[in-house]
Amino acid sequence: MGPKELIPILAEMFGVPFETAWVLDRALADKGLRTKSKGRKPLPMSRRDAIHFLLACMSAQTATRASEDVEYWASFTWKPNDPHCEEVGTGDPDEELFKRYPRGYKEHIVEPAISSGMDGEIHLVDYLLLLTRWLAAHGPDAADVKFQIVTTHESAAVHYELQGFGEVHVDHFFRPRGLAGRQSADVETGIYKGAYIYGNPLLAIAARTDDPLAEASA
Repeated sequence: MGPKELIPILAEMFGVPFETAWVLDRALADKGLRTKSKGRKPLPMSRRDAIHFLLACMSAQTATRASEDVEYWASFTWKPNDPHCEEVGTGDPDEELFKRYPRGYKEHIVEPAISSGMDGEIHLVDYLLLLTRWLAAHGPDAADVKFQIVTTHESAAVHYELQGFGEVHVDHFFRPRGLAGRQSADVETGIYKGAYIYGNPLLAIAARTDDPLAEASA
C-alpha cells in the first residue's frame, strides 16, 4: 500500500486525527524516514516506514518536527543480557510455572540480534521489525507483548507477559553514549508521561507491509 492508502488506516487504528497523521507523514518523508515515490507510480510504504510512523504517533511532541523525535528514539539500542537464554518448563504441571523467557524468544529475537552486529547490539526499529515478524509468524499472543516509551524519563522497553502469570521478561533500550538527553522531567518526578501499545498495532503493520527480513534472507 502507498502512503495515501496506508496512513489513514494506521491513523484510525492508532487513534490519531487524520490532519495530524498527514503532518507526521510529511515530516518523516522530508527527512527520509518514509519512502518517497519517484515518478507517477507511488511506491508502497515499507514496514520500516510504518514503524517510523508508529514511533511518530507515540512520541512526537510537535507534529511538524516528528522526524527529530523518531530519529532520537530509533537511535536507542538493546543488547541481550543472556545470549544463552533457554525456555523454562515444558508444560509439566509438576514443573515451575514461571517462565523466564517467552517461547521462541531466543530463536526469533536474541539470535538474529546477535548476528546483526558486535555484541548483539540492535537498534530499536530493527528490534521492532524482528518482533513484528515473530508476532505475524504465530509468535506470542499480541496481548502478551507491550512496547512502551516514557518520554519524560527517556525510557523504552518491550515487556513480555503471560496472561495469569504477569510479567516474565523485559528488554530495555538505552540512549547511545555521547547522545545528549532530552528528558523533560527530573528523574525524581513522580508522574511518568509517554505511550505504550500491545502487539496488535504491529500485527496491523505486518498485515499491510512486506517483510524486509524475508527479502534479506531470500
